[in-house]
Amino acid sequence: MTPFLHSIVKQMNAKNRNDELFDAINRHLPDLHAFECSAIAPLLDDTSMYTAWPEPHLRFLPSPATWLEAKFVYERDRTPSTLAYLVADEQEDFYGEAWVYVRNSGRTNAIYLGIMPKGFGADEALGGNLAKRLDDPDREHAGRVAESMAAHIRWMLAAINEPQIVGVKVHQPHKGQVRRLTGLGFGKFPLKAWTELVIGKPTRDMHGQEIDNHVADKRPLHFVRAFYKPSVKQHVVAHWRGNAAYGIKRSKYKVENRHAR
Repeated sequence: MTPFLHSIVKQMNAKNRNDELFDAINRHLPDLHAFECSAIAPLLDDTSMYTAWPEPHLRFLPSPATWLEAKFVYERDRTPSTLAYLVADEQEDFYGEAWVYVRNSGRTNAIYLGIMPKGFGADEALGGNLAKRLDDPDREHAGRVAESMAAHIRWMLAAINEPQIVGVKVHQPHKGQVRRLTGLGFGKFPLKAWTELVIGKPTRDMHGQEIDNHVADKRPLHFVRAFYKPSVKQHVVAHWRGNAAYGIKRSKYKVENRHAR
């Protein structure tokens, strides 16, 4: 898992897993796919991006629960800070819940943002909820903070979902953390591999092997459902295919009765 997420989960145990800092992570961990986006932090810190919108088809979650993390250094006081967003549970018009995790001066806080509208804009409800959680009487300031957070999510997703904009490195989960979480009852495979965004094409795959960028599959990473292959008379199990360096393609399947046409 990403460094910030690892530092949080390392503190989670059977007694505190329902505390505010850990609750959402605890509930969504089996479906959570984490992305480390510090490589594009300068873009995210540009205030002109707060009113800019990437194409709608790029603003989707690549997994049912998505963790987006980046390190920032604020210009006003050069204070390093890490922000992460957990967005989960896609609904018809909204994402069911969104959290922001902030690590600053050695302290980590979790703030519930409420539901996020599709497209990840900062509506009035989001700004009002943030003002309440931060105990900030200045609703206008809270609205600006909410807009910056929504912009962070929009542009991180755009970078992840747009082929060939950035490269990626896929990292295997921490073995010790896997053993510990298995002991806490999260199942045999509690963690997924996590993805680091890099500027330029990746040089190694998730197994640490060198990638020949002239030969590697240039299709976006995509999910292939299980199917029956008549030529070899066997079922092919569901699997992922393609190269994540060229983006992640989301597919939806709809079952139709061809004889009813």
